[in-house]
Amino acid sequence: MVRQQRIITSRAAVLALALIALLCARRPAHAGSASVSYSTWVLSGDTVMLRFVVPAAEAQRLTGSAIPVLTVSKLGDYVLHHTAVSASGQDCPAIDQGYDLGRVDPVQVGAGLYGFEIFFRCGAPMQSLVLEDHALFDRAVDHVDFARIEVGWRFTDQLFTAARQSVHIADPAAVPAAGIWQYVRLGMGHVAHDAGEICFLLAALLLVRGRRDAALIVFGLAAGHALSLLAQAWGLIVAGEPLIGAFAGFLVALAAIAIVVPELRRPQVAITGWSILLLMLALIAAGLRALHPALLLAGAAALSAGLLTAVRRSGRQPWFASSLAVVMGFLGGFALPSLLGPLHLPERSEIRMAISYDLGALLTAAGVVALVAGAVALVGGAGRLSPTRSGAEVLAASIFGGLGMFWLVSGLQG
Repeated sequence: MVRQQRIITSRAAVLALALIALLCARRPAHAGSASVSYSTWVLSGDTVMLRFVVPAAEAQRLTGSAIPVLTVSKLGDYVLHHTAVSASGQDCPAIDQGYDLGRVDPVQVGAGLYGFEIFFRCGAPMQSLVLEDHALFDRAVDHVDFARIEVGWRFTDQLFTAARQSVHIADPAAVPAAGIWQYVRLGMGHVAHDAGEICFLLAALLLVRGRRDAALIVFGLAAGHALSLLAQAWGLIVAGEPLIGAFAGFLVALAAIAIVVPELRRPQVAITGWSILLLMLALIAAGLRALHPALLLAGAAALSAGLLTAVRRSGRQPWFASSLAVVMGFLGGFALPSLLGPLHLPERSEIRMAISYDLGALLTAAGVVALVAGAVALVGGAGRLSPTRSGAEVLAASIFGGLGMFWLVSGLQG
């Protein structure tokens, strides 16, 4: 009777995981859809020059226009009315730049980006400066503006968020940098809203057998983040955000397949078929001259064949989950650096920001693992997360696999 009750409660817990997986479909799988902008504030004499940069896709979505001329006109006016500067308690008005430019000058800042320059002139002494940025927060609550404040040859990095839309500078000679905690919170928020990583953690938990094994997932994520920091410090990898999301989707699907494969009569056939499918997709991408997606799919095929075969022979699924966590952590380590390109920050600044961001992401992931592992163990009894493979687990794996494949394909198209 006790054993039967444990099986029932364990299955109920896994069904709860499946329900959570369904909820994952409500949100984007990765940070590629994050709402971001970039601002550079140059303090010189009695003038503050603002260069505001918005990704083209974001600008078109917010202005409701796909026509570049209309997008530039609408967005330029919008930025002008949602940014401000004051000094010593007095407003610094935006000045007319002449040459029929008006107060907002559209500038070339790179492919896929819209840029605008505004000059604010302060009649009062440049003390007790307040830089205000309210742009885009009324359109997207989770919007983040990555800022750079320059004074002569010195500069600092800053953040504008919905909860922090102004920066106070008591003395321009000592401009404050964004605190570590701000990037920690940014990393925590990213994981909390990243359906891809949440679903990966849930799928990985179905692969382990106890709370101690669940800790391997967290250690794997930490190792992956550490490796990504080393790669960034040595300049070995420059990752593109859409491909990060695509590969994260693949990892979710791979974890789901690992749940189901041991229950099949001929698991090696399923492993081979999955690897061949990825190779065929890689060949199609190569035929379409999409080099990076082709390489990603080919690498995914090789990784699938190797890891799935190893776990089938050894039966060590916790090791498999930890290995996937290392890869997921490595990808997650590039989430912030992949967004910082338009700011042109030095490497040491990006590393400092990435360390804080990764810490926040890791803390949130560890919290999710601990919460779900503890809850499932409590409901299932005997301290085991997945004592048997049940129909509920197969259902959960199917949902995770479908979501992972959707994110893989959509990420490659992005």
